[in-house]
Amino acid sequence: CKVLKNVPYFKDLDEAYLLKIANNLRVVTFQDGDVLSDKMESNHRRFFIIKEGEVAVTGISGGGADYKDAILKRGGFFGEVAIVTNKEPAGTAVAKGKVVVLTLDRDTFVRSLGSDYKTLVQRTVDKKKLVRVIS
Repeated sequence: CKVLKNVPYFKDLDEAYLLKIANNLRVVTFQDGDVLSDKMESNHRRFFIIKEGEVAVTGISGGGADYKDAILKRGGFFGEVAIVTNKEPAGTAVAKGKVVVLTLDRDTFVRSLGSDYKTLVQRTVDKKKLVRVIS
């Protein structure tokens, strides 16, 4: 739960939701160059929280717009759009060095958050778009 509380996406969730999510997270380790999530893969419907290391997210697009590439560090997260919309990921995420993530598949995520998950995710998506819009 401590890691989840540091992720802005979860900061407003009550303890019950945090515990449900925490109990279903899997710890996965990736090595330099490993692809965590690929926008070309239709079966990558996962949410990731970076516990250690850095992840480069490239080719980010959605809603007809392109966004700046991003380097995500500890506490960074991605994949929320893919698990909510049940569409391919918005970008391709690749490990930069050794990376440890906490991850949750779409079905478990939806089950954990219940009917409120779309509202929670939409708030986060809107904030991320504002920060990354390419002028």
